Amino acid sequence: MAMMTVLALREAGLCKPKEVEAIQSTQRSIMLDTCKLKDFARSHNGGVNCVELELVEGRYLLTGGGKGAIVIYDTWNCSGIPQHQYEVVSSVSTEHKHKFSVETLQWYPFDNGLFTSSGSDKVLKIWDANTLVPAETYEFSGIVYSHHMSTCATEHNLIIVGTSSSQAKLIDMRTGSSIQILRGHNDSVYCVQWSPCLPFVVTTGSLDGKILFWDIRMAKGQMLALDQHNGAKSVGCAHTGHVLATKFLETGYGLLSYGSDGVVRFWDTFSGTNMLVNYGKVYNDVQRCLKMAVSSATNEPVLYIPEGEKIKSFDVLSGQHIKTLSGHFRQVNCCHYNPFTHEVYSGSNDRNLLVWTPDHRAESLYLQDLEQPKPKSSHGMSNGVAASSSQTASTGQNMLSSVLADTWSDDDED
Repeated sequence: MAMMTVLALREAGLCKPKEVEAIQSTQRSIMLDTCKLKDFARSHNGGVNCVELELVEGRYLLTGGGKGAIVIYDTWNCSGIPQHQYEVVSSVSTEHKHKFSVETLQWYPFDNGLFTSSGSDKVLKIWDANTLVPAETYEFSGIVYSHHMSTCATEHNLIIVGTSSSQAKLIDMRTGSSIQILRGHNDSVYCVQWSPCLPFVVTTGSLDGKILFWDIRMAKGQMLALDQHNGAKSVGCAHTGHVLATKFLETGYGLLSYGSDGVVRFWDTFSGTNMLVNYGKVYNDVQRCLKMAVSSATNEPVLYIPEGEKIKSFDVLSGQHIKTLSGHFRQVNCCHYNPFTHEVYSGSNDRNLLVWTPDHRAESLYLQDLEQPKPKSSHGMSNGVAASSSQTASTGQNMLSSVLADTWSDDDED
């Protein structure tokens, strides 16, 4: 639907403001392409395994590398110039960084003064974001492939941890101890995630092909096992191969999963039903938890998933392939969606961080204008005519600034 039509419907009272926002967010989420005006300062000496944007301000981006480095970027452009490089705000010192690759990073959902990290050195760390010094360190018997904190829980501060053992563990941040062990898998647990709407429900995905749902208040074991054939919900197998990624939709009513069988599946989280949406094959040759992203605050959620050195986007509900994003040179490990700008950030084994933006058309116009030579004033031109020519030459440059800038302002007081 054209935006002018949507605005006309809103003026007539036939479309709510939230619906206008959702329509615009949906349109922008499917228009992504390589960002030509914004990039990240190079800081990682190894591959980039994970990225995470804090949602309190929507400003600071955590990035974790293959050599244990953790780097924080500022994603705000306060220069007023569209062409901009995201600079490093701070990075973890050699003394405190992980010994091996960082596999998962997460900001504390309610305060950007705290974040967590885990990696191949079998350690989970809780960090003070202001000093970049670990406040707590937890050691495990195996590699920590992933961990997650609930974004909706108010009655607990538990971290679910998946390791190379067949068990998932719950760590209480307040006591600093492991309070519960979830037993049900037969191989390493690659993926763990709390439900975004049910504070006591968590999912685990393993190399044994199973995705299990747990209610941590229940002592009898898993609540549900997803089955790709919609068979028995107690012994089901979600993928014919390893489970490499899981991702809840923003509402919590749906779960996306991806396995080494190259299949993406969409599940009803309340019934455990495979919705049988066909996304085609997505090929990745990896032995780690992949980080895929899903758009939020949109009418039709969009999935962004790595495929080799590319990123594919799909309509979640229909399975329709929207676009293939090319820009990296080696395996893409992670994608992260920015709900404020509708951009996607990605990290790869080529050591690069890339920005994918819906504003690529405006960026192209801006760059074309920069390449055009400015008209030179002759001796016969008056000062007024020369000033007019100079102003005309800079008009194109101002176009993108006005498009990307925040044009809201207070009304003048009488």
